[in-house]
Amino acid sequence: MWREPWTVLPRRGKEWLKRQAGQSGKQGKLFYRETDLTNYMGVTPMGSKRVSTWSGIRNKLENDYLCPALRGHIQYFAVSYSRSADHEGRAAIRLDGVEILRSNYYDYDQNYWDRYKKLRVSLPDENDPGLPFRLAHEGALKDGCFDNWLFYEAFHIFDNQSIEKSLVCENPLVRIFALLDRRLGKRRLLALAAVMEQELEWVRAFYVIRMQAEGLMTFP
Repeated sequence: MWREPWTVLPRRGKEWLKRQAGQSGKQGKLFYRETDLTNYMGVTPMGSKRVSTWSGIRNKLENDYLCPALRGHIQYFAVSYSRSADHEGRAAIRLDGVEILRSNYYDYDQNYWDRYKKLRVSLPDENDPGLPFRLAHEGALKDGCFDNWLFYEAFHIFDNQSIEKSLVCENPLVRIFALLDRRLGKRRLLALAAVMEQELEWVRAFYVIRMQAEGLMTFP
C-alpha cells in the first residue's frame, strides 16, 4: 500500500509540513507538491516490487525469509487501530508467543516530537529544514519506537535489497529481519560477532536468539 511521503510523520506534523511546502490564500488553503514533501523528509516512492497486505508481508517474513531453525518460533505481528484517523497501530515480534520486541504509534509519536522540539532549539540556523524531522525519526527508531506503518516500511526496504545491504541498513528493523534471514549462513553469523558488540542492544538480542537457535551459542 503506497503512502504519501508525509505519512511517515506522526499526525500532529502532517498539516504543518503541508503548509511549509506551500500555502496561499486568505483561508490558508494548502497547495503542495510531492517533490516538496520529498525534499523535506528525504522520502521517495518505493519500487514497484511490493507486497500490499499484512498477511502477504507476514507470509514472506515467516516462510520465505525466516531461517529454518526459527520457523514456528518467531512470529511477526502488526495491527492498526480501527478508530484512528490514519490507521496507526502497533507491531511486535514474538518468540514462542511472547512479545520480545513491541512498540506502537503513541510511543513513537511521543519520542519523535520530544526529539524534534529539542532539535529545533539546538539547530536554529540549520539550512536544511528537513534535518530536524529526519534526525527525530532516526532517533526514535534507534530507541526502538515504531508503529505498524514503520514496520511495513522496514519490510519493503528489506524485501527490495540484498541481504548484504540489509545487514548494514540504517533502519534497525531492517537489520533484525536480516539477522533472522535464512540466507545468512552460520559462517557469516560467526563473523558478525565483533560487529554485534557495537549494535543496539535490542537489535543484538535477535542475533543472540539466532545464534542459540543455530546451536552456535549455548544458553547461560
